[in-house]
Amino acid sequence: YEYDSNKKNPYNENGFDKKYALKNHDRNDTETDEDGYLFSDVIDKPELRYQYFGDYEKEKTKELSTHDLLCWSFQVARGMEYLAEKKILHGDLATRNILLADDNIVKICDFGFSKSMYSSDNYEKKSEGLLPVKWMAIESLQDRIYSTQSDVWSFGIILWEIFSLGAVPYPDIPAMNLLMKLKEGHRMTQPSYANPDIYNIMLECWNEEPMTRPSFTDLIDWIGNFFQGDEKTSIISLNDVYVRNNAIESNSKCVLNVLSKPTYINSKTTITKNPSLNSK
Repeated sequence: YEYDSNKKNPYNENGFDKKYALKNHDRNDTETDEDGYLFSDVIDKPELRYQYFGDYEKEKTKELSTHDLLCWSFQVARGMEYLAEKKILHGDLATRNILLADDNIVKICDFGFSKSMYSSDNYEKKSEGLLPVKWMAIESLQDRIYSTQSDVWSFGIILWEIFSLGAVPYPDIPAMNLLMKLKEGHRMTQPSYANPDIYNIMLECWNEEPMTRPSFTDLIDWIGNFFQGDEKTSIISLNDVYVRNNAIESNSKCVLNVLSKPTYINSKTTITKNPSLNSK
Protein backbone atom coordinates (compact mmCIF):
# COMPACT_ATOMS: atom_id res chain seq x y z
CA TYR A 1 0.00 0.00 0.00
CA GLU A 2 1.07 3.56 -0.58
CA TYR A 3 2.48 4.84 2.70
CA ASP A 4 1.92 8.39 3.96
CA SER A 5 4.23 9.15 6.88
CA ASN A 6 2.13 12.18 7.82
CA LYS A 7 -0.68 9.92 8.93
CA LYS A 8 -0.61 8.27 12.32
CA ASN A 9 -2.21 5.04 11.10
CA PRO A 10 -2.06 5.23 7.30
CA TYR A 11 -3.29 1.66 6.78
CA ASN A 12 -6.29 1.75 9.11
CA GLU A 13 -8.48 4.44 7.60
CA ASN A 14 -11.77 3.93 5.80
CA GLY A 15 -11.52 4.92 2.17
CA PHE A 16 -7.82 4.14 2.01
CA ASP A 17 -6.22 4.34 -1.42
CA LYS A 18 -4.93 0.91 -2.36
CA LYS A 19 -2.02 1.43 -4.70
CA TYR A 20 -0.46 -1.99 -5.01
CA ALA A 21 3.31 -1.99 -5.14
CA LEU A 22 3.59 -3.83 -8.43
CA LYS A 23 5.42 -1.41 -10.68
CA ASN A 24 6.66 -1.80 -14.22
CA HIS A 25 10.16 -0.42 -13.77
CA ASP A 26 10.75 -0.44 -17.53
CA ARG A 27 8.11 2.26 -17.84
CA ASN A 28 8.36 3.98 -14.47
CA ASP A 29 11.33 5.96 -13.28
CA THR A 30 9.76 8.16 -10.62
CA GLU A 31 7.45 7.67 -7.68
CA THR A 32 5.18 10.41 -8.99
CA ASP A 33 4.36 8.54 -12.20
CA GLU A 34 1.45 6.26 -11.35
CA ASP A 35 1.09 4.58 -14.75
CA GLY A 36 3.18 1.64 -13.64
CA TYR A 37 0.90 0.57 -10.83
CA LEU A 38 -1.06 -2.59 -11.50
CA PHE A 39 -4.20 -0.89 -10.23
CA SER A 40 -5.37 1.76 -7.81
CA ASP A 41 -8.71 1.72 -6.09
CA VAL A 42 -10.65 3.24 -3.22
CA ILE A 43 -12.65 1.02 -0.91
CA ASP A 44 -14.64 2.69 1.84
CA LYS A 45 -16.00 -0.47 3.46
CA PRO A 46 -14.24 -3.39 5.12
CA GLU A 47 -14.16 -6.93 3.85
CA LEU A 48 -17.51 -8.54 3.14
CA ARG A 49 -17.51 -10.89 6.11
CA TYR A 50 -17.16 -8.16 8.72
CA GLN A 51 -19.44 -5.55 7.13
CA TYR A 52 -22.43 -7.38 8.61
CA PHE A 53 -20.82 -8.62 11.82
CA GLY A 54 -21.59 -7.09 15.17
CA ASP A 55 -23.45 -7.31 18.46
CA TYR A 56 -27.04 -6.90 17.30
CA GLU A 57 -28.07 -5.65 20.77
CA LYS A 58 -25.47 -2.86 20.87
CA GLU A 59 -24.56 -2.11 17.27
CA LYS A 60 -26.67 -1.10 14.30
CA THR A 61 -25.70 -3.61 11.63
CA LYS A 62 -26.95 -3.41 8.08
CA GLU A 63 -29.99 -5.50 7.22
CA LEU A 64 -29.56 -7.86 4.31
CA SER A 65 -31.71 -10.15 2.21
CA THR A 66 -31.26 -13.33 0.25
CA HIS A 67 -31.01 -11.09 -2.80
CA ASP A 68 -27.85 -9.53 -1.32
CA LEU A 69 -26.30 -12.95 -0.77
CA LEU A 70 -27.07 -13.98 -4.34
CA CYS A 71 -25.86 -10.64 -5.69
CA TRP A 72 -22.46 -11.04 -4.03
CA SER A 73 -22.14 -14.68 -5.10
CA PHE A 74 -23.02 -13.81 -8.69
CA GLN A 75 -20.46 -11.00 -8.83
CA VAL A 76 -17.68 -13.16 -7.40
CA ALA A 77 -18.45 -15.85 -10.00
CA ARG A 78 -18.28 -13.26 -12.79
CA GLY A 79 -15.00 -11.90 -11.50
CA MET A 80 -13.54 -15.39 -11.32
CA GLU A 81 -14.79 -16.17 -14.83
CA TYR A 82 -12.82 -13.16 -16.04
CA LEU A 83 -9.66 -14.38 -14.32
CA ALA A 84 -10.19 -17.88 -15.70
CA GLU A 85 -10.59 -16.48 -19.21
CA LYS A 86 -7.20 -14.82 -18.80
CA LYS A 87 -5.71 -18.04 -17.42
CA ILE A 88 -5.05 -16.47 -14.03
CA LEU A 89 -5.29 -18.63 -10.92
CA HIS A 90 -6.32 -16.85 -7.71
CA GLY A 91 -5.34 -19.56 -5.24
CA ASP A 92 -6.74 -17.94 -2.07
CA LEU A 93 -10.41 -17.39 -2.78
CA ALA A 94 -12.30 -16.73 0.47
CA THR A 95 -14.71 -14.12 1.82
CA ARG A 96 -11.83 -12.51 3.72
CA ASN A 97 -10.49 -11.59 0.28
CA ILE A 98 -13.75 -10.14 -1.02
CA LEU A 99 -14.23 -6.41 -0.46
CA LEU A 100 -17.64 -4.76 -0.35
CA ALA A 101 -17.76 -1.35 -2.03
CA ASP A 102 -20.52 1.19 -2.64
CA ASP A 103 -23.72 0.15 -4.39
CA ASN A 104 -23.34 -3.44 -3.18
CA ILE A 105 -20.41 -4.01 -5.53
CA VAL A 106 -17.93 -6.68 -4.46
CA LYS A 107 -14.30 -6.86 -5.52
CA ILE A 108 -11.88 -9.76 -5.40
CA CYS A 109 -8.58 -8.90 -3.76
CA ASP A 110 -5.37 -10.42 -2.33
CA PHE A 111 -3.60 -11.99 -5.27
CA GLY A 112 -0.62 -13.11 -3.20
CA PHE A 113 -1.18 -16.73 -4.22
CA SER A 114 -2.20 -15.98 -7.80
CA LYS A 115 -0.38 -17.41 -10.79
CA SER A 116 -0.57 -17.02 -14.55
CA MET A 117 -1.12 -20.35 -16.26
CA TYR A 118 0.34 -19.70 -19.70
CA SER A 119 1.82 -23.11 -20.51
CA SER A 120 -0.32 -25.32 -18.32
CA ASP A 121 -3.76 -25.32 -16.76
CA ASN A 122 -2.27 -26.58 -13.49
CA TYR A 123 0.22 -25.10 -11.07
CA GLU A 124 2.23 -27.23 -8.67
CA LYS A 125 3.28 -25.43 -5.51
CA LYS A 126 6.86 -26.31 -4.60
CA SER A 127 7.51 -24.11 -1.58
CA GLU A 128 6.00 -24.56 1.86
CA GLY A 129 4.27 -21.85 3.84
CA LEU A 130 1.03 -20.89 5.49
CA LEU A 131 -1.86 -22.21 3.42
CA PRO A 132 -5.64 -21.53 3.60
CA VAL A 133 -6.32 -25.20 4.33
CA LYS A 134 -10.09 -25.04 4.85
CA TRP A 135 -10.60 -23.33 1.50
CA MET A 136 -8.37 -25.70 -0.49
CA ALA A 137 -9.47 -28.46 -2.85
CA ILE A 138 -8.57 -32.09 -2.19
CA GLU A 139 -5.90 -32.15 -4.90
CA SER A 140 -4.37 -28.96 -3.51
CA LEU A 141 -4.22 -30.39 0.00
CA GLN A 142 -2.85 -33.73 -1.14
CA ASP A 143 -0.53 -32.90 -4.04
CA ARG A 144 -0.22 -29.09 -3.95
CA ILE A 145 -1.83 -28.94 -7.40
CA TYR A 146 -3.76 -25.75 -8.18
CA SER A 147 -5.98 -24.98 -11.17
CA THR A 148 -9.10 -23.10 -12.16
CA GLN A 149 -10.98 -26.14 -10.88
CA SER A 150 -9.40 -25.72 -7.44
CA ASP A 151 -10.58 -22.10 -7.49
CA VAL A 152 -14.06 -23.48 -8.20
CA TRP A 153 -13.81 -25.63 -5.04
CA SER A 154 -12.88 -22.50 -3.06
CA PHE A 155 -15.84 -20.67 -4.59
CA GLY A 156 -18.07 -23.38 -3.12
CA ILE A 157 -16.59 -22.58 0.29
CA ILE A 158 -17.33 -18.89 -0.32
CA LEU A 159 -20.96 -19.76 -1.06
CA TRP A 160 -21.10 -21.67 2.22
CA GLU A 161 -19.58 -18.70 4.10
CA ILE A 162 -22.03 -16.26 2.54
CA PHE A 163 -25.14 -18.35 3.13
CA SER A 164 -24.10 -19.14 6.70
CA LEU A 165 -23.63 -15.39 7.28
CA GLY A 166 -19.92 -15.60 7.96
CA ALA A 167 -19.47 -18.88 9.82
CA VAL A 168 -16.03 -20.51 9.81
CA PRO A 169 -15.81 -23.56 7.50
CA TYR A 170 -15.46 -27.01 9.08
CA PRO A 171 -15.66 -25.64 12.65
CA ASP A 172 -15.36 -29.07 14.28
CA ILE A 173 -12.56 -30.48 12.11
CA PRO A 174 -8.91 -29.71 12.91
CA ALA A 175 -6.93 -28.64 9.86
CA MET A 176 -4.63 -31.66 10.17
CA ASN A 177 -7.61 -34.04 9.82
CA LEU A 178 -9.39 -32.24 7.00
CA LEU A 179 -7.88 -34.08 4.03
CA MET A 180 -8.72 -37.47 5.50
CA LYS A 181 -12.32 -36.39 6.18
CA LEU A 182 -12.75 -35.00 2.67
CA LYS A 183 -11.40 -38.17 1.07
CA GLU A 184 -13.87 -40.14 3.18
CA GLY A 185 -16.64 -38.13 1.54
CA HIS A 186 -17.36 -35.62 4.32
CA ARG A 187 -18.80 -32.31 3.13
CA MET A 188 -20.24 -29.41 5.09
CA THR A 189 -23.97 -29.51 5.71
CA GLN A 190 -26.45 -27.12 4.14
CA PRO A 191 -26.05 -23.68 5.75
CA SER A 192 -29.01 -22.07 7.45
CA TYR A 193 -29.76 -19.45 4.81
CA ALA A 194 -29.35 -21.60 1.68
CA ASN A 195 -32.10 -23.59 0.04
CA PRO A 196 -31.44 -27.07 -1.43
CA ASP A 197 -30.71 -25.65 -4.89
CA ILE A 198 -27.99 -23.33 -3.59
CA TYR A 199 -26.55 -26.14 -1.49
CA ASN A 200 -26.50 -28.39 -4.54
CA ILE A 201 -24.29 -25.83 -6.29
CA MET A 202 -21.87 -26.00 -3.36
CA LEU A 203 -21.76 -29.78 -3.59
CA GLU A 204 -21.03 -29.58 -7.32
CA CYS A 205 -18.06 -27.32 -6.55
CA TRP A 206 -16.80 -29.90 -4.02
CA ASN A 207 -16.67 -32.88 -6.36
CA GLU A 208 -13.50 -34.81 -5.57
CA GLU A 209 -12.61 -35.18 -9.25
CA PRO A 210 -11.65 -31.72 -10.60
CA MET A 211 -12.89 -32.55 -14.12
CA THR A 212 -16.45 -33.00 -12.84
CA ARG A 213 -16.68 -29.59 -11.18
CA PRO A 214 -18.58 -26.81 -12.97
CA SER A 215 -16.84 -23.97 -14.73
CA PHE A 216 -17.33 -20.40 -13.52
CA THR A 217 -19.47 -19.87 -16.62
CA ASP A 218 -21.72 -22.69 -15.39
CA LEU A 219 -21.85 -21.11 -11.94
CA ILE A 220 -22.85 -17.74 -13.40
CA ASP A 221 -25.70 -19.40 -15.29
CA TRP A 222 -26.88 -21.37 -12.27
CA ILE A 223 -26.81 -18.46 -9.82
CA GLY A 224 -28.26 -16.14 -12.46
CA ASN A 225 -31.35 -18.36 -12.64
CA PHE A 226 -32.31 -17.25 -9.13
CA PHE A 227 -32.87 -13.65 -10.24
CA GLN A 228 -36.16 -12.39 -11.60
CA GLY A 229 -36.83 -10.04 -14.49
CA ASP A 230 -34.08 -7.51 -15.07
CA GLU A 231 -32.31 -8.14 -11.76
CA LYS A 232 -29.41 -10.00 -13.37
CA THR A 233 -28.97 -7.31 -16.03
CA SER A 234 -28.90 -4.62 -13.34
CA ILE A 235 -26.16 -6.45 -11.44
CA ILE A 236 -24.10 -6.97 -14.59
CA SER A 237 -24.42 -3.27 -15.46
CA LEU A 238 -22.71 -2.33 -12.18
CA ASN A 239 -19.45 -3.24 -13.90
CA ASP A 240 -19.97 -0.90 -16.86
CA VAL A 241 -18.35 2.15 -15.29
CA TYR A 242 -15.20 0.15 -14.48
CA VAL A 243 -15.00 -1.24 -18.02
CA ARG A 244 -15.30 2.27 -19.46
CA ASN A 245 -12.67 3.67 -17.11
CA ASN A 246 -10.28 0.83 -17.87
CA ALA A 247 -10.71 1.41 -21.60
CA ILE A 248 -10.02 5.13 -21.22
CA GLU A 249 -7.00 4.68 -18.96
CA SER A 250 -5.42 1.99 -21.14
CA ASN A 251 -6.51 3.38 -24.53
CA SER A 252 -8.62 0.23 -24.89
CA LYS A 253 -5.52 -1.96 -24.69
CA CYS A 254 -5.24 -4.44 -21.84
CA VAL A 255 -2.29 -6.79 -21.61
CA LEU A 256 -4.60 -9.53 -20.32
CA ASN A 257 -6.65 -9.42 -23.50
CA VAL A 258 -3.86 -11.00 -25.54
CA LEU A 259 -4.21 -14.24 -23.59
CA SER A 260 -6.42 -16.99 -24.92
CA LYS A 261 -9.36 -18.39 -22.99
CA PRO A 262 -8.76 -21.62 -21.10
CA THR A 263 -10.26 -24.90 -22.11
CA TYR A 264 -12.36 -26.26 -19.26
CA ILE A 265 -11.79 -29.96 -18.77
CA ASN A 266 -14.95 -31.99 -19.21
CA SER A 267 -17.05 -29.19 -17.72
CA LYS A 268 -20.52 -30.48 -16.98
CA THR A 269 -23.83 -28.79 -16.30
CA THR A 270 -26.12 -30.79 -14.04
CA ILE A 271 -28.56 -28.15 -12.86
CA THR A 272 -31.14 -27.56 -15.56
CA LYS A 273 -34.13 -26.36 -13.63
CA ASN A 274 -34.85 -22.72 -12.90
CA PRO A 275 -34.70 -22.41 -9.11
CA SER A 276 -36.12 -19.47 -7.21
CA LEU A 277 -35.63 -17.98 -3.79
CA ASN A 278 -37.67 -15.70 -1.63
CA SER A 279 -35.77 -12.42 -1.74
CA LYS A 280 -36.46 -11.67 1.87
